[in-house]
Amino acid sequence: SYIEISRPTLQDSQEIFDLYLRRIRNIKDVATLAETASKHLFTTDKKSQVSGAMIKDIVDKACLCAIKRAINDGDNGLTYEDLIQIIDNE
Repeated sequence: SYIEISRPTLQDSQEIFDLYLRRIRNIKDVATLAETASKHLFTTDKKSQVSGAMIKDIVDKACLCAIKRAINDGDNGLTYEDLIQIIDNE
């Protein structure tokens, strides 16, 4: 016997993004950011591969982009563009 774990749905992925994004400072609207990032992820060819680990990895890498931008330009906070860049380039 085995346990089957299904892939997250669009709604599930939004909740997972929300969970990880809430841990980050300087995000003005976490709910909107989570919703738009998950919708974008599900429009890519990666939608059949979505997992909680993938979403955590996207958020972690987007944080690194935001940190680099803050060091170079003085901008603070993770943005939608950071998440989209990682989603599109993974």
